[in-house]
Amino acid sequence: MKLSRFAWLAALLAASVSASHATPIDWHLYDASCAGGAAAVDIACGTYGRFMILQSTPPPGCTPRASGGEEPPVYPASPPATQPFPLHMTRLRDIAPQESPAGFTSLGPVSRWIAVVDFDDAHGESTSWLAGQIAGPDVTPALAPLDDPALDVLGPVGDFHVLARLCEIAQDVDGGALPAPRTVNMSFGRRVRATDPASSSSCPVQNAACQVAQVVHHVAQSGAWLVAAAGNHRDSLFPGALDEVVDAGMVDLNAFLAGIATRPAWETPPAAAATIPGYGLCLDAWPAPAGSSYSSALLSGWLVALLDHPDVLDQLGDGTWMPAWSPASGCYVLAKGRKATPWCNAAVTSIFAALLGPTQPGCGDPAAAAVTVSAGRATPPDAIPSIDTWGGPTHPEPESDPCVPCSGRLVATSHGSDLRIDMSESDALPGGIVLDQVALHVGTSNYVLGLTTLQLQQMTAGTLAAIVVPNGGALVNPSASISLWYRMKPDGSIDCASSPSCFWSSTPVLMQTSP
Repeated sequence: MKLSRFAWLAALLAASVSASHATPIDWHLYDASCAGGAAAVDIACGTYGRFMILQSTPPPGCTPRASGGEEPPVYPASPPATQPFPLHMTRLRDIAPQESPAGFTSLGPVSRWIAVVDFDDAHGESTSWLAGQIAGPDVTPALAPLDDPALDVLGPVGDFHVLARLCEIAQDVDGGALPAPRTVNMSFGRRVRATDPASSSSCPVQNAACQVAQVVHHVAQSGAWLVAAAGNHRDSLFPGALDEVVDAGMVDLNAFLAGIATRPAWETPPAAAATIPGYGLCLDAWPAPAGSSYSSALLSGWLVALLDHPDVLDQLGDGTWMPAWSPASGCYVLAKGRKATPWCNAAVTSIFAALLGPTQPGCGDPAAAAVTVSAGRATPPDAIPSIDTWGGPTHPEPESDPCVPCSGRLVATSHGSDLRIDMSESDALPGGIVLDQVALHVGTSNYVLGLTTLQLQQMTAGTLAAIVVPNGGALVNPSASISLWYRMKPDGSIDCASSPSCFWSSTPVLMQTSP
């Protein structure tokens, strides 16, 4: 796998310890016209105002409109990808005019663009690429990195980093350097806290999260739509939970491709505003880890054509954003509830064709050596917390592993049909994370797989390429969501039956029908 889903946990533990001893970060919001003063981080935020963080000297003659001091929740970053995304994407600083000794420079005039707020790594590169591919060649995706070295003084990536990137967009738009982006994609998130706002008009307390909500509203007023990852563990994430953000989760591809229903994958928060493909994706021969990161990026690109037609948008009304097959046009279109938009999207149709077909080159090895394991009797999942809630803050990039590409197929045998699950691109879990149990999650039941201790260790190390479940076809049907469910722990000596330290995660399995 190219990005390790659970590497956030090591960073989480370190960040949680350091945060408890950290000095609160003070911040002040001034009117945009306030000049002078000094701060470790000075953020121009268009006509919304000016943020001075870790201020040393206030602007003369100015009174803050809002102030605070806090230890903001962190968004721990994934480690460098084992194999980087193959393409380097344009950065926001590349398209906005920049002053240099030779004058103002940029890549050239940009009229239609997507702002991608994300980490400056394979995750940010791949979400930028996907959004751009779906939007079309006349739309420029531009990555605005959360992990900007200029913000290192603030510590691990947190709400202030999100605020800085949204303000960068506001500054470019309000100052006339760029038109408003069609969409702003935010393929990241953290667990929602009681002190987080639900909207820009209802802040429980005055904190950085409240200011994120206010600037989201400010950017939305410019005409941009904001889209974010909904999450992968049935709990909504911030900032996707804000009412002016469309939070996109994974659609249950098996049910959708079988023509049974358009419904969220089991891992998707039930309240998500959109259910969009987010797993089984091969991006420029790069196997993407499963997760609502890619649901968000895909929707951000797909919405661009619709936003050119506000008259159609006004007629859609309420409902969940979702893909729909158009028999008349022979392609996939974007729908909201029961109302479908009239435009085909060739890139989306190609993605669905690839999901229906065999594994693409570079994105899995269906012939890789497999281990054969039995499946236990149906039981409810263990009553343990998800990886999102264990320990406090959550990961920044909602994706899953250790099963990549996590595609399954039924293989006919003399005794029925075996289920073969490909995980040949999976990477090792980071140190300190132990895989304790793996189950096939079907509907509301878990069938614990009889993996030996050695096989669990191999899966933890990323060296278990495939699993075969004899007669597993009897357990699988398109009417039930299908996933690999993991019970994990931070130490091999822990007994999950009696310890509160264990947690779960899950990866949807894409059932492929082509040979």
